[in-house]
Amino acid sequence: MKQRISIFKDRRAESYVDVAVTVLIICFLLVFICSFVSLLSAQDRVDAICKGLCEMASVRGTTDLGDSLEALVGEGGMSVTVDFSLSSYWDDQGRVQLGDAIVCTVRAEIVFIGFGNFTRTIEVCATSTGVSRVYWK
Repeated sequence: MKQRISIFKDRRAESYVDVAVTVLIICFLLVFICSFVSLLSAQDRVDAICKGLCEMASVRGTTDLGDSLEALVGEGGMSVTVDFSLSSYWDDQGRVQLGDAIVCTVRAEIVFIGFGNFTRTIEVCATSTGVSRVYWK
């Protein structure tokens, strides 16, 4: 029994330092992984908003989506910039003739949180293309 006690008394604190450094590295990795998953989630939300807006514009045959635009963008919980590129306008109200292409681009700025005070703003962008399904007389 005295031998066991003497063994414990002779140990140095090397393993305690190793454990503390390992825990610190694991915490840094968890912060980085959470930030990266948040970035991937934001990209997925922006892509879903873009596809929904393009589909809505294709079905209605116009880029003037009004309240539907705000409802769909507000659903994502982030501030986004929406841009429509059209092959041709039929009139000044943004109506697109049957068969003409509608390209929707959605951009959002996401804050990537790093370690300490390090933050970086990253722009997330998604593009979707559709075809107008409405014939305007």
